[in-house]
Amino acid sequence: MLLTLENVPRLIKAMVDVYDPINLLGRYVVALLPEYLGFGLLVALYLSVALALRRLALQGELEIFAAAGFSNAAILKVPIITAFCVAVLIFGIRGYAQPWGERQLDSLGTEIQSGDHGLRIRPGTVVHLAKDVALSVDRMGIAPNTFSGVFVQTGTTTVAAAFATAQFDSDHRLRLILEDGTFVRWNRGSWSGSGQFARLELPLPLGAALPPRISPREQLDRVRIDTLLAMTRGEPRVSTGSPNGAIAALAARIAGMCFCFIVPFLAFALAIPPKRSRSAIGLGVGLVLLVVFIRMSAAVEAVYASNAISFFALLLAGWAVAAWLLMRITTAGGLGVIESHLIKCISRPIASLGRRYR
Repeated sequence: MLLTLENVPRLIKAMVDVYDPINLLGRYVVALLPEYLGFGLLVALYLSVALALRRLALQGELEIFAAAGFSNAAILKVPIITAFCVAVLIFGIRGYAQPWGERQLDSLGTEIQSGDHGLRIRPGTVVHLAKDVALSVDRMGIAPNTFSGVFVQTGTTTVAAAFATAQFDSDHRLRLILEDGTFVRWNRGSWSGSGQFARLELPLPLGAALPPRISPREQLDRVRIDTLLAMTRGEPRVSTGSPNGAIAALAARIAGMCFCFIVPFLAFALAIPPKRSRSAIGLGVGLVLLVVFIRMSAAVEAVYASNAISFFALLLAGWAVAAWLLMRITTAGGLGVIESHLIKCISRPIASLGRRYR
C-alpha cells in the first residue's frame, strides 16, 4: 500500500475528467499490485528473516542454539525454505501477473483517452474528436457529461446549442443530445440551409485512441514468461525481431528469483546486533542493498541486452560472493560483528557533527 501511494497523485490527476473516478482508481491499483508485489515480496522476505533473527539474538536464543551445536547453516534452513517459496511466488507474479497488470494499465489508459469514461473537455477549448469533428463547450454541467454553450462542427454541418448531454453507444460513437439550438449546413463552402431545434440527437464518430508510447524493453514487460521463452527460441508466431531483448527480460526475471536465496544470508549477517545493543543500522543497510540489486538488474536489462546472460551471471555471482564474505566475517568474529563495524563507521562522523554544531 505504501508503494501504491507513490502513484496515487498522478492517477488522481489523470482522472479529473472521468465520471467514475473511484472505480477507475480501484482498477488502477489492482493492476499495479503485481508490480509492487514483485518488489514487496523481496523486501518482506528480508524483513521477516532479519526481524526473526534479530528477536532471537536480543533474547539470547541464538547463543543457546550455538551452545547446543546448531551451526549457522542449520539456523538458516527454515529461511532458505521460505526463500524458495517466495521465489516460486515471484516467478508466478513476474511471469504472469505483472504482464497482465501492465496490459490492464495500457487498456485503462486507452479507455480514458478514447472517452469511454467521460470526455476530457475543458471549457473554452476546442477538442478534435475525429477527423472533421470538433467540439467546444462554454461550461460543464453538474451531472456527468453535461454541458452548456455547446458548439459542434462536423463535416458540412455546424451546430450551436444551449445545453447538451453526451452518451456512448455500443458502436463506440459519441451521441450528443442537444437542446435549444441552431444548425447551419454548408455545401462546398457556401451556405446551404439552416434551422432551429428544441432537441436533436447527433451521433459523432470518435477517432481511434493513440497507442501508449513505450520503449521496446517496456513492451517486453507486458509479455508472459512462456511467450518470452518462445521469443528467445525465435519461433515465427511470436518473434518480433532480435531475441536479445526477450533473453534479457527472461534473464532479469530468473535473476530476481535466484536472488531470493541470497537474501537470508544477507539478513543473517546484517540484522543481528552485537551483545548489549539494540542497534538496527545493519537492518537499514540490508534494505538499501535490496534496492541496489533491483536498480542494477534493471540497468543490466536495459543496457547490456546483447550479453544479458553473462552480465546477470556476473551480477548474481558478485552478490553471492558478497553474502559469503559477510557470513565468513560473522562466523569468524561472532554474531553482530558486522553491526559493530557499522556502528564504528558512523560513530565518528556523528560525533564530529555533534561537536561542530554543539
